[in-house]
Amino acid sequence: KIFLDPAAYNFNQTLLILDGLDEARDKVGAVVAWSLRWLKEGKRSIIITSRPSVLPAGGAVDLELQKASFERLELVDLALTDAQSLARVRFAEEDEAVSQRAIAALTRFVGEPLLQRPLLCSMLMQVMLHRFESSRETDPCEGLEICTVYREALQLMLRGVSRSAQDQLRDIAADKHAENTRLLDFVDLPVEIAELMKSSKLPLLERLHNGFQVFHLSFQEFFFAQAVCSGSRQATDGAGDANVRKFLEGMKPREAWSTLEAGQSE
Repeated sequence: KIFLDPAAYNFNQTLLILDGLDEARDKVGAVVAWSLRWLKEGKRSIIITSRPSVLPAGGAVDLELQKASFERLELVDLALTDAQSLARVRFAEEDEAVSQRAIAALTRFVGEPLLQRPLLCSMLMQVMLHRFESSRETDPCEGLEICTVYREALQLMLRGVSRSAQDQLRDIAADKHAENTRLLDFVDLPVEIAELMKSSKLPLLERLHNGFQVFHLSFQEFFFAQAVCSGSRQATDGAGDANVRKFLEGMKPREAWSTLEAGQSE
């Protein structure tokens, strides 16, 4: 009600933040059209965030926003120095010798998405630190690529959670993703995971006012891919599968989806 008529609630200036336009899926055009109509009233501003897929430069939506004098800003990939600075902050309370080795090892990922993209880089650091702590002799960076980092980051987040509860969570997240929703009802969660959520010891999920959701949409997509690999879901042309296909093709070559359809868990 406030955003429909801010002046009625004594707001002199109003800033509306629309986070995740891409999650509107086939309603993107309608959301943008509503936003532009809303802006016509005085002293209103909007910030829109989105994955690049629905806002390609020069595309129809981008042109509409340009006409309305929107300023386009894009996230810049992290450089090595950025990633190392972030690592120093992340590892400040860790064993200095281990953290210094992990920071130095980031040079191996220069030019790769694992270092350039903030979410991936954060997960990479978490996985690397764990590997460096648990292995002093073997190469802790061996075999680290995007799918491996996702899998190991999820394992670290779910430490202490039984395999059966993890499988339940994976299938619940996969079903919700197929329904194009991220919201998990409290009653849907396995009891073990629900108890961890209450004690704030499970960083994989975040509490909402009316339920829970997976911390990041890409984790939910990864759960969906795992569900397909495990055989609990079939790869089809459904909406959820199409989203996972886009997710995987952004991480690895297109044959990744063929691998999934063949039922190979890699």
